[in-house]
Amino acid sequence: MTKQDVTARAFRLNRGADGQTIWMLVSYRLAPDEEHEYLQVNSSVIALTADEGGASELLHFDYERDKADNYPEAHLQVVATSPAWEAVSPNRSLGRLHLPVGGRRFRFTLEDVAEFLLREEFVTPSSGASSVIDQHRAEFERNQLCAAIRRDPETAREFLNSLESGG
Repeated sequence: MTKQDVTARAFRLNRGADGQTIWMLVSYRLAPDEEHEYLQVNSSVIALTADEGGASELLHFDYERDKADNYPEAHLQVVATSPAWEAVSPNRSLGRLHLPVGGRRFRFTLEDVAEFLLREEFVTPSSGASSVIDQHRAEFERNQLCAAIRRDPETAREFLNSLESGG
């Protein structure tokens, strides 16, 4: 990736317990918020593929702020088949479903995907990987909480007042 070329490209992950190779593609598009005070994520994609070119996609997590097509802003799509699903929904494959994952404020994170890869043994962890994941996830959650409070300070005040009054 360079200043002139910001095209997302897949990169190879460490081999997992069974020796398999998985590729990951990560793309984030940022822009200033409405007040031009903070950067916000306008869209992101985290995809796992079985090949470098991405032709053999396994799954992807998408986030698109103000998504216009009536799908959830934050969602997961899994490229898979299921005879049972095909019997229930013959015109809609699993890979076409947009499974909601937390909404705008508390959506998936890169850390969530890293944790999935480690726990399911698709990659071999580095020493201390879990604590780094936990630390960065906590930072993201704090930032999202601050953003939620900025957007809805009255609810935050009400809640803090209820704590003070013993409620």
